Order: sequence, then C-alpha cells, then structure tokens
Amino acid sequence: MRLASTIAGLLALAVPGILAAQVSIAKAFKINTANNDQGGCAWVGLANLENMFADCYTLVNEGLQARKEYKTSPEAKRLLDAYFRLKSPAKDLTDAQLNTIAGNWMEDPGKIGINGGAKATPYLFCHSTWLLRRQMTDPAWLTGRTEYKNKQGVTQRIMDIPEYVQMQKKQKAATKRVAVPYWSDKHNSYIFDQIYPGGGPNSGLCSAAGFEGATQHDLWPSTITLCPASFGTTNTALNPVTRRLRSLAPAPVTQANKARAQKFSAIFGMNMPSAATLFHELFHLVLGNDDSTPAVGEIYSVDQMLTTTFDNAVDNAETFTAVAVAYDYTIHDTPVNGNRVEFYSGKVLKG
Repeated sequence: MRLASTIAGLLALAVPGILAAQVSIAKAFKINTANNDQGGCAWVGLANLENMFADCYTLVNEGLQARKEYKTSPEAKRLLDAYFRLKSPAKDLTDAQLNTIAGNWMEDPGKIGINGGAKATPYLFCHSTWLLRRQMTDPAWLTGRTEYKNKQGVTQRIMDIPEYVQMQKKQKAATKRVAVPYWSDKHNSYIFDQIYPGGGPNSGLCSAAGFEGATQHDLWPSTITLCPASFGTTNTALNPVTRRLRSLAPAPVTQANKARAQKFSAIFGMNMPSAATLFHELFHLVLGNDDSTPAVGEIYSVDQMLTTTFDNAVDNAETFTAVAVAYDYTIHDTPVNGNRVEFYSGKVLKG
C-alpha cells in the first residue's frame, strides 16, 4: 500500500486564509506563449492559462476547506465519506497527512525533482507536438539533432545504442504495447511511448481520442502536456473553449426525487472547468506519478470513485478533482430551506 500522499500533497499546498497573492503561471512553468511551435500555447493564450491556474488555486483551497470542515459541516462530511470512505476513524484524513509532502508549491512555485532527482522548473505544453516520433532505424541524435557517430565515424542508429534499446524494452514491458522513440528538442533526448493514431511524426498522445493531458518525469525537466481536448477543441481546430469554475449551472432535485436526478458525471465530463485537467496533472507533477496513481490504475468514472477502496481513493488524482469541484459548487450555492447543492451520491441533489 502506498502512503496517502496524494492528499498529503496537493491539498497541503495551501491553507485557507494565509495565502499570499496569486502567482503567475509563467512563474511556475516554462511556457511558450509566443507561437504554437513544439507544444506552444499561443493558441490558448496566456490570459486563459492564468485563469486556469487561478481556478486551480481556488480548488486547492476548497479541497482543503472540505477537509477542515469535515467535523463541522454535514455537507463536507457526506462528500468526503462518500469519495474517500472515511467512516472508520482510523482512516480519517489528519492534518499531519495534509501537511507532509508539497508545502506551498502553488503559492511560491519551486523547482520539481522527483525521487531525489535534480530540480528544475517544469515545462507546460499545450499540445504533444513538442515530441517528434522517430523509428529505431533512424540515426541517433545528440544535442541540436546532430547525428551520433562512433569512433570510426559511422552514424549510429537509435537501435545501435544499448541504452535506448533498454529504454524501449522497459516501456514495452510496463505498458504491454509496442514502444517507439520520441525526440524532444527541449530536452535533447528521447522518451519511449506507444504509437498513437495519425501515423505522422507529430502524432502523439494528443492524437488519441479524448486524451486531455499527461505528466512525465522521465525527461528532465518534468513536463505537463495539456491536449486540445482539455480546452474543448480538436487538434485541427485549435479554437479553445475555456470554462471557469461553476460555468455550468447544475439542476438539482430533492432526495424525494432522487431517481430522476441529474448525474454528477453529466457535469464531471466535458462541462468541467478547463482547470480540471491541469489540477489533476498537478498531482502527478508535484507528487510523482507513482504516488498519485492507484495500484489498480487511474479511476475516472464517478461511479467507480464512489465504490473503490480508501487506499485507491487517496492515491487517485481524479478523486481529488471531483471532490474539489463538487465542494466548490456546494459552498457557492444559494441555500434553499437551509439546503445547498451536493454531489455525495453521485447525483445532483439539494435537500
């Protein structure tokens, strides 16, 4: 069992009431907003990215607020009991857990170094085009795409370099899929990953249907990639639709009419705030993928979140995203007869 480091991490990034002023996303990441080259974010725009980062900041606070109000707010208790299975006191989320891992990263972003590695400011990309797909039979590149030559002056292929062969085998064993090399000009190095739809050299993870984002720590500095799907658009349109928190008004019903209630998944989907994907990926960035992914793999379905174990929930980045967004809706809702909108049952209820 892994440590409950996910909640210990990102929810510990901020403490309500004592935060400094909002920092710029440009301070937290290396971002190219001048153009769209190699995962550039000009098509999204710095203003939209700043709004997303501000919404992540809000979600961090409100996730921690739910924890702090667990014993005083029936709404917080119902939500956390449902998504984290907290009915056993031994499995409560303590302040010690909340303040262990990441400190105030979003308040004063630091450099990222996972598993004791050297620290550096991470990259934020707005497309997977920062990676160029290659073949094992292609010439091996060094810095600046200079071809690697052996002592005899013969150009070496990627498949001739034992280190790359081992990297390919490791990735294939981990994913049970064919692994191919991808070159990054930003890192002057290769990373190995599966083959994505499209077939061309710029076909990467964002080419996969519905793929919204990913975080990697194999190349240094670490990276977050946000795909066009996370902005409500496609690889070809690149017309971002950015949504702030609470942009979709829920349609709650009372407990008596629960059978016809709107499912939370209707909100927790394409109508989520644009910050949701970045918020999710921040868990992987700050804590590392291993400590923010359950042993069973990531859980995205709300129905599965509500039925999984405590151990899976506290390692699942998407569970924290769902809880933070849900509590944001609740605490900003106008009460009717003392009731506010809630999502603890997986449906949209009020009273």
